[in-house]
Amino acid sequence: MENPLELLCDYLIEPGCVRKENLALGIKALADGIGVLLSGRSSGIYKQVRSSVKKLHGGGEAEGLADQIFLDAAALHSQEWNDLYYQRPGHPSAVILPASLDAALWLSCSGEEFLEAYLVGMETASRMNCLLLPRHHERGFHSTCVSGAAGAAAAVGKLLNLSKEKMAHALSLAQTLAGGLRASFGTDGNPLQTARASRDGACAAFWAEEGLQGRTGILTQSQGFLEAFDGKPKEAKQEFSKLFTESLFQNPGLILKKYPLCYSVYQAVDAALQIREQMEAVPRNIKKIICETSPLNLYSLPAGIPQETYAERFSMPYGIAAALIFGRIGTDTFGMSGRKDFVRLMEKCKVCAAKELAGSKGYGFTRVRLEMEDGSILTGTGVPDPDDRIENWSESARKEKFCRCTKDIWNKAEALRVYEEVKEIADQKNLREWESTLPLDKGGKHVRL
Repeated sequence: MENPLELLCDYLIEPGCVRKENLALGIKALADGIGVLLSGRSSGIYKQVRSSVKKLHGGGEAEGLADQIFLDAAALHSQEWNDLYYQRPGHPSAVILPASLDAALWLSCSGEEFLEAYLVGMETASRMNCLLLPRHHERGFHSTCVSGAAGAAAAVGKLLNLSKEKMAHALSLAQTLAGGLRASFGTDGNPLQTARASRDGACAAFWAEEGLQGRTGILTQSQGFLEAFDGKPKEAKQEFSKLFTESLFQNPGLILKKYPLCYSVYQAVDAALQIREQMEAVPRNIKKIICETSPLNLYSLPAGIPQETYAERFSMPYGIAAALIFGRIGTDTFGMSGRKDFVRLMEKCKVCAAKELAGSKGYGFTRVRLEMEDGSILTGTGVPDPDDRIENWSESARKEKFCRCTKDIWNKAEALRVYEEVKEIADQKNLREWESTLPLDKGGKHVRL
């Protein structure tokens, strides 16, 4: 039987395999991801991981490529602000961007080489994700990591110009190393497992370049990758054939995130913001808050009131409280689960699944209802927003998000300059040289991408 992995490798080694019509959307995803990555370097998770890396190096500052990829992937996923597939689980850029960007800088690649590698990595992860879902997710695996490791290997393998044979071994080694659990959602383990997938996928490509080998039939063989992770081995050939005819931007589609929190909380936040618009301030006579949502929205959310900042990003009670108190959601509206006004609102909030809100596909719908002591009621409804898809974001909205992500690094004019340069990244002859020309940060220090 033909090995479906050969079909994937044929796509990956083909020069100019990314179709021109997908480059524009790819650059939009790239600019969003770079902004989120830079924002994530201010997170507590990133700082703690960086401190541990220094200790592992004996207290020195030196970081190798593998360390940089791990750190940047942890940063990128530390605020839950990164892209995801439309109406299905998975955050492709969280794994693919750090591996491809850091490797491209390390290798002094051109912008065009980097962009192509990033996009083939994204496409590879997307097809792997489709082969894993839905049983993989239902069993408790985190498809972002499991599918992403092969995507990272594909991206870095493209930068290394691996032969078809070595690309197959890189993908095989990445599949051997893959793993990740949904039970880690809301804990520091979640960005860490994403970081491991990015680093290990990149390492697999470098190992293959040196001649290390895996079992190239591991994707579909008995007790192999797809069987072990409860995927669909019989559909691999059909899925990989789509690489030549369609893009992840069309199927399943890609979402850019407007709030730095888990997408399953979005509808509850939108509903609470609708209610907040009806009030000048949060009333103190709230008797209770009822949040009814699709079972799928609750599927990956930890129960209870969060105690840690990262856990707040996976909490409907916290998201509702923040929306009501601030009238907005941003990176500065987290870290407040110990505040009395937050605790008061979260304790009044009851979240429950309602099958009638499931919808025909995707994440369904959410209703939030505030019941007051005087018997009055305020309601809001959160619905799937097609404008979240990358092609529906306006240029001004993408610029605004990039500036928000980098507000602690550059002033607005500097941020917009970098944004415009990222849009033209394919014209850069040497990424490392371009990186050296970026504006200094507000402290006068060089900014590393």
